[in-house]
Amino acid sequence: MLKKKLLVSLAVSICITACNASNTSSDLNMTFEQAEQLRSQAEAAPSNSDEKKEYYKRLEPIYENLAKEGNSDAQLILADIYFKALSGTYDAKKSFEWTKNRQIMEMSPLCIILVLSTTLELEFKKV
Repeated sequence: MLKKKLLVSLAVSICITACNASNTSSDLNMTFEQAEQLRSQAEAAPSNSDEKKEYYKRLEPIYENLAKEGNSDAQLILADIYFKALSGTYDAKKSFEWTKNRQIMEMSPLCIILVLSTTLELEFKKV
């Protein structure tokens, strides 16, 4: 009888774990608009509450995925999440990196060429 109860509880545990893994992977497939809807729920939660932090812990990988795809709005939001420690983790370095990435992506190609050529020119002068 005990073995049967253990097997049932193990099966339930596996199902719950599989469901959680499925939710996480479906979260990563969210569009920016879907993430923004979830973020509006997070913003409705009481300030500095555990509930709000849980929302942002869930949102962090979603926005990171969108940011890596080049979504500049997601990059700025992600920088804000890290800088304001909305998920409970303060990380100024990551915040700066995502802010910097957004600024680079918003530069026009001509501006990028100008920056690169100036950098190369300075490097050649050192030699």
